[in-house]
Amino acid sequence: MCIEWKYKIDLKENALAEISSKYSIIIPKDLEKLLIVANAATPSKTRFMLKVDEKILGAVLSFNPDEREADSFESAMTIGFEKNIIPFGIDPFGNYICYNSDNGNIMFFDHEKDTLEKIASTLKEFLSKLY
Repeated sequence: MCIEWKYKIDLKENALAEISSKYSIIIPKDLEKLLIVANAATPSKTRFMLKVDEKILGAVLSFNPDEREADSFESAMTIGFEKNIIPFGIDPFGNYICYNSDNGNIMFFDHEKDTLEKIASTLKEFLSKLY
């Protein structure tokens, strides 16, 4: 599985530590590795299936504090996610792809229904589903 990440914005030094401290969350290592290579980036493979529906990963959120040029983690957090739900991606319709830090599941947050639905059991599995 090879995904190219376009339009990446480099993570600022200590950005993840600042976000972790500000929101009292722990960013899992596998998510941290993704953010280092794909902060605010658009993947070359954007589509994935959620049961029978095709969905889109439009971009990885920017985890730079006070980001103004891209969809950001901080703007996603205004929704009021619980501490174990870490939004890290967005689709073109305002829905979020999230990491459940309690169990490693990757979840789809539908902002119109205010629901979370499991996409994959791991981040690696989610990325392998992109086409």
